[in-house]
Amino acid sequence: DVVRKGLATSALSAVGVVVPDTELRYGAVVARKDSLVQRMAQGIDVGLSQAGVVRLRGTGSFVDSHTVRLLGPDGAESVLSSKSFVIATGTTWEPPAISGVPPGIVATADVLLDAGKLPSRVVVMGDSPADFPFSVEYAFMLAAAGVETALVPPGAQVVPGLDPELDA
Repeated sequence: DVVRKGLATSALSAVGVVVPDTELRYGAVVARKDSLVQRMAQGIDVGLSQAGVVRLRGTGSFVDSHTVRLLGPDGAESVLSSKSFVIATGTTWEPPAISGVPPGIVATADVLLDAGKLPSRVVVMGDSPADFPFSVEYAFMLAAAGVETALVPPGAQVVPGLDPELDA
């Protein structure tokens, strides 16, 4: 049992959680996330290549309904023609404009996950019931990292439809 606990503690420590003090080293967590994302991206690239998919990088713009001009990262321009195109740009979070709040202090999940240092206090807000589980996840992570955290649900209740006394 002691050996198993020691191995579990060592594994958790490697990803940024230090037991028994339940310390969360955020920098180690972010480094682990970056490593996993990089490995996933490399695996996806290999899989696409093995399937015969040619992945083009750059900025594209439509010339007409069947032609795209691609400006590569090296400045080289290519013209591609096809009957159809699939546009898969990925996602980026845009900070919302919040009345009375200066834009420079609103941080998205991407900003938090790339930050080397966390703020001492945050307010986590979800803008819809569908997004709220992510807000809860980030609030929990930030609180576990020692950040004073307040969570603001998108409506009157954290879980709509739940008995209000249980939702308090």
